Amino acid sequence: MAIMSRSRWVRAVTALLAAASLAAAADPRPLQVNVLEGEGAFNDIKKGLAHSPVVEVKDEAGKPVENAKVVFQLPELGASGTFIDGSRTFVGTSDIQGRAAAPVLKPNSVEGVFAIVVVASKDGSTGRVEIRESNTLASATTTSGGGGGGGGSKLKVIVAVLSAVGGGAALASHFVGGSKNGGTVGSSTAVAATTLTVGTVTVGGPR
Repeated sequence: MAIMSRSRWVRAVTALLAAASLAAAADPRPLQVNVLEGEGAFNDIKKGLAHSPVVEVKDEAGKPVENAKVVFQLPELGASGTFIDGSRTFVGTSDIQGRAAAPVLKPNSVEGVFAIVVVASKDGSTGRVEIRESNTLASATTTSGGGGGGGGSKLKVIVAVLSAVGGGAALASHFVGGSKNGGTVGSSTAVAATTLTVGTVTVGGPR
């Protein structure tokens, strides 16, 4: 049997390595990109406040991928925003936990829903996800029930009871129209006076 020369052996190994590299490049393992923060968030246009997206990159086995290149891309038209440097593209790197976050995000003046496209890549493997956020001019408001703990509901019950038994029309109107401190509680509503009629009571002698 002929013995392969050293030069031919080196060429054969090199060819095999090249073929393996091409095969790996042609069939990369997909990356998983999971959204941790930002999905469904509402951004306040008036205050210029938005929710920065955060994602997690994992391999096919579900293990965190460190040092992956993560690109966050905002829309060029319509509802959108800009990153801290004023651009609509940010390139980050995943940490040891596979997480990557975009910097401070500022919404533009257009209301509506938009998608932040996130693409992660490492060693020929890639993954993609879209994060949907909304720009709005409506600020979130919280209605307080006086002292808290369902005070508004309790107040309605008190007014209803006073109106039902009669003689409490003035007091009911006072509670509905304003608080003890003169502040408004709910809407001012006129309460109709209720008259409670009691028939003649006759008391006889002992039997």
